Amino acid sequence: MLIELRKLRIMKALSEETPCYTAEIWINGALAFHASNRGHGAADDYRQAGAITEAEVNNWLRANRPIRSFHDMTFEPDLEHEIASLMDQSEHLALLRRRMRTNVVTIEDGEVFTYPLRGRPAAALVAALRAKSPGIEGTVRADLRSRPEAHPMHYDVAMRHQQALDPSALITIAATLHAINAAITDCRNAGKDSETDPAVILLARHLGTVCASADDGRTLRRTCIDQIAEIRRHPVLRTLAYRGVSYDEAAKRTFHAEGRAAMRRLAEALEMDEGSFDIRSNKAGPAISGEITLHGEEIWVQLSLSCMGPDHEVLFRRVRGRDDHCGERNRWASINELLAPDRFAERLRSELRLTAPVGQPARLFA
Repeated sequence: MLIELRKLRIMKALSEETPCYTAEIWINGALAFHASNRGHGAADDYRQAGAITEAEVNNWLRANRPIRSFHDMTFEPDLEHEIASLMDQSEHLALLRRRMRTNVVTIEDGEVFTYPLRGRPAAALVAALRAKSPGIEGTVRADLRSRPEAHPMHYDVAMRHQQALDPSALITIAATLHAINAAITDCRNAGKDSETDPAVILLARHLGTVCASADDGRTLRRTCIDQIAEIRRHPVLRTLAYRGVSYDEAAKRTFHAEGRAAMRRLAEALEMDEGSFDIRSNKAGPAISGEITLHGEEIWVQLSLSCMGPDHEVLFRRVRGRDDHCGERNRWASINELLAPDRFAERLRSELRLTAPVGQPARLFA
């Protein structure tokens, strides 16, 4: 089980008895939890975002991590301790990167040393260190990106080769893809071509082995076609509207993309000329859905998941031009009406008394 900490943000000013932080916990290449701590001494808060539960993670940690000891007391491994360790590693890495801006960092006989540049070219100092101690060859690190006069220095690690030689732990597609991506990153850091790197090729072949137990290609293609039809029968926009997109960046991104597409279909159903309307998208903060707005010369329609609840996802009103952001009184519709644009367009024309499109005669009612 590969556990990673992403989008880590530590608020030191608010950290009292415990670190105050927010982060995402990714397991085997997929988002699993949203983690946070208010810094007042309480335990971490984990909000599940994937299929893996906290209990399952703790069971795996107890089976694969050593027991901790402190003053004659023992503690079983758990997710909170794992996250604390990852936070420490992240802070140490950040400190190392800061030092590398003005220092050359070496590892000699298992110990870390720093040599300040003090205005000297990094390449010259690196050459002097290697001449003095050939044993540190390949262990010198320096951040030369901000120094155009220096030559880039690459470094390599053995992790990808070890995984390629023994990929038995990579039993899922997600874990194998993550290992391949990490190997490609290592190749870039080492200045090597990932297209010919033996470790990358072996890992890519292992991905084929992981997928070998799946159905044949014809069956998989047939399944894809069926899934496309199923998705079209049950639009994802409706699902996201019922489910919500708060604190889920991927879901919010899909919500806004599908929302803009739905607004464009509505504009076509209303026979609005290209250039006579705007479609705007405001994602706003992580706690809310944001909104997608269709604004024409006579009509203003907005999709958002507000506190109004179900069947009130779409707000619309009549306006006087695209500079009018107030308009007449508000009216509401459900997400289902937006997903039937022709029928919804008829309702909008009737309730808002919109001008008939050019070329379409106005209908008279007795």
